[in-house]
Amino acid sequence: MNVSLRFRQSVVLCYLLLLGLSSLQLAVYGASSEAGPGDNNNKEDDINCLAEFETCVMNRDCCNDLDCVAGDWAVTTDSTCLSTRSQALNDLSRTEKIQILKEFYDHKVPPKKRKTTVEVVKLYEKNARTFPKLVAKLEKKYDISMTEPIHSKTTGDEL
Repeated sequence: MNVSLRFRQSVVLCYLLLLGLSSLQLAVYGASSEAGPGDNNNKEDDINCLAEFETCVMNRDCCNDLDCVAGDWAVTTDSTCLSTRSQALNDLSRTEKIQILKEFYDHKVPPKKRKTTVEVVKLYEKNARTFPKLVAKLEKKYDISMTEPIHSKTTGDEL
């Protein structure tokens, strides 16, 4: 039986104890949820893992190459599953993040959807705590990568 399944079972058993179920009912639950010797495949882990930007407790909660990253303790006690790319986006300065958004809106979106520098700054301020999630939403919406190099010159707008 894998560690993740064993942990989930113990959490459920503790919960059932708190509800006041008898030890016989607990024994029946424990016997019915035991995995056999050949049941140690990782399909269940892939199904039960957390996707990027979901709240997690430990690294093993997150899918594939995601890490469980602690949030800013001044703001939240939650940890979140993040990719290496999202962690790098989180580590950028405020100016660098705004510059990425500005270049994205100047060069990668249709002209009718472009935003001014003031609008970009407002968008950043609104989503400052969840910047990697904002990047992912915009990339999905426009089907474009925001962090690929831009081949044309920037407009030179200062922030």
